[in-house]
Amino acid sequence: MEVIWTEKAEKTYSKNYEYLVENWSLTIAEKFDEEVLKTIDIISKNPHLGLYNRDFDFSSILVVKQITLFYTVVGGKILLLLFHDNRQKEVKDLF
Repeated sequence: MEVIWTEKAEKTYSKNYEYLVENWSLTIAEKFDEEVLKTIDIISKNPHLGLYNRDFDFSSILVVKQITLFYTVVGGKILLLLFHDNRQKEVKDLF
């Protein structure tokens, strides 16, 4: 299934990646990137694997302990909505 990155997904991915580079290491950031790619590959093959939220009409899947990917399936395509740092404010404030 085709995967499309929304602008918000690109921004939140970059923000999390840059945080890891600046505060941890390039190695940790690259491991995060690998986990993101694995997660996207998994949901592209099985888009209904994530936890579906009926109230907001999106699914979520844990990328790493600290980061959750929110996405939705529309017209046979997966739209990546955002990468949420689980230590931050509630998700409802982000949409």
